Parts: sequence; structure tokens; C-alpha cells
Amino acid sequence: MNSTVIAADPVIPTPEEFGAAWSAFFLTVAAIATYRGRSHGPERFGDLSQHAARVLVEASHSDDLLSSVAEMAEDEHEKVSLGTLYEELLFVSWRYRRTFELAGMQTPDVIVAMSPPPQFPNEDGHPDDPDVIDDIETVKGSIQSLLDKLPRWMQKAIEVILEALKLTRGLVH
Repeated sequence: MNSTVIAADPVIPTPEEFGAAWSAFFLTVAAIATYRGRSHGPERFGDLSQHAARVLVEASHSDDLLSSVAEMAEDEHEKVSLGTLYEELLFVSWRYRRTFELAGMQTPDVIVAMSPPPQFPNEDGHPDDPDVIDDIETVKGSIQSLLDKLPRWMQKAIEVILEALKLTRGLVH
């Protein structure tokens, strides 16, 4: 009897689908930082993360990102990493989608338009969850190979948004 479990292949996104997931992820990170900053202080880190998110959303349409994603999708081995990263971006965005409402922010269209990802439709995290920063750092680790291909300014914007979020880590009880 063969008891091997064969997992479904990751979804390989188009560059545009990846750009939407990228935007949703960074907007969600900014909403989490905003919520945590407003709830536990200081609010400034939420403001800074929102600024970085705007820069990264603009980058989601850039030739640099879209061409890197297209190259990864064409490579037999990198496309698996790309698909996994895409699903990670969707997971965090979906799991913490209610954060915008909790933070008193308008939910961005890219989040409103999201369909429940079939892999994890029942995920419903809270921005105060102790694992929220770990979830986000896991995705950051996964995107490192993609980041290495992107311009330095884009890499710096990602570092800024994640550092702003981390500064709220000790403020949540």
C-alpha cells in the first residue's frame, strides 16, 4: 500500500496576478502596523508603513517586478518558488483582511476583490495575534530570491515597512 501524499502543484500566477497579490500583501502589512500602532502606540509606525506600502503598490506595476515574475514563471524550477510565494502573499492578505476595518481604514479594492483562496478559505486572523509578525517574516524570507533581482529602492521600501511593523511587536500585550 502506497501512503505517499502528493500535494497539489502551486498556482503559478501571471505577472499581473502576482502584482495584485504583492499589493494586497503590503497594504495588509501596513494595515496591521496601523492597527497595532493606534491600539498600542506609537501611531507613527503605522503612518510610515502606509507610506512604504504606497511605494510598493506602485512598484507592483513596474517593469522591474513584472519582468522578474515573468522570468521566474518561465523557469522550470523557479516557477515553483514563485507559485509558493504567490500563495503565501494571498494567505497573509486573506487571513488578516479584517484588519482594515479594525484599524478604521478603507479596505483597498485589491482586498475587496479577493476571492477566498480555496487552499485556506476559513483563515481569519487578528492583527494582535502573536504569530502575525512571524507569518509576515516567513513571506519576507520567501521573497528573498525575487528581491535580489529587484532594484535597491524597492528592497529598501520592503525593509522599511517590515521594520515599522516589528517596532509594534513589543507593544501588543
